[in-house]
Amino acid sequence: MKIAFMGTPEFAAVSLKALLDADYDVSAVYCQPDKVNARGKKIIPGAVKALALERGLTLYQPETLKGSEPPKVDAIIAVAYGKLLPANWLTNVPAINVHASLLPKWRGAAPIQRAIMCGDAETGVCTMAIERELDAGAVYLSASTPIGADEYFAQLHDRLAAIGAELLLETLRTMPEPVPQADGFTYAAPILKAERSIDPNAEADENYRRLRAIGPLNFELDGKTLKLHRAHIENGVLTPDAVQAPGGKVISFADYKRGQHK
Repeated sequence: MKIAFMGTPEFAAVSLKALLDADYDVSAVYCQPDKVNARGKKIIPGAVKALALERGLTLYQPETLKGSEPPKVDAIIAVAYGKLLPANWLTNVPAINVHASLLPKWRGAAPIQRAIMCGDAETGVCTMAIERELDAGAVYLSASTPIGADEYFAQLHDRLAAIGAELLLETLRTMPEPVPQADGFTYAAPILKAERSIDPNAEADENYRRLRAIGPLNFELDGKTLKLHRAHIENGVLTPDAVQAPGGKVISFADYKRGQHK
């Protein structure tokens, strides 16, 4: 089976590696154009690009797919590609997406973060048929996993990426009949800049979930804006464990209070 793979970040690279290790013929890889680090002005290649170059795969980084012809392959696999595929790419061969939620819950750009922020007890991964409407396709397979009460984004992300890769391989092996999604969906909106700070008016558990989902978070202490990296709830209060002063390294809050950030 000849495959065109579309994806950019680490979550997608896990699925690409699984396909390659299973000896699928990945004849083309598409990912987003490189981003430039605002601080150092360095080009930052995505994880999919890095893996594609390492394995000697044919790589494309188009600014847009509009007006382009689809690749001549047997299947198109998209994992966190970041853009909708044109209609003419979805007509001749199966187009399968790996999405990090239990659809129809959390369609959209930030399903892992929103699941943590909203206090969901579980989440999961679906493989689905790609349609023109965002994350609305019929579901081939799904797998769920609990969200730990103290689990941070990175831990959950890595577990879901591994689950998604296995689910993709199983989907390609069996190609089950996809089942339309149930009515009623929730939207995982992109994370806003305003959300990346502690909300002084929110309850401790809400801020803790926000920290675990999209940390580090800005917070004010003694007239300074610090970044909160780790915390716990003690007696109903969000208590810092690891912080970062402006221009400094991440240190324990105890060390910060002893003045070791200076």
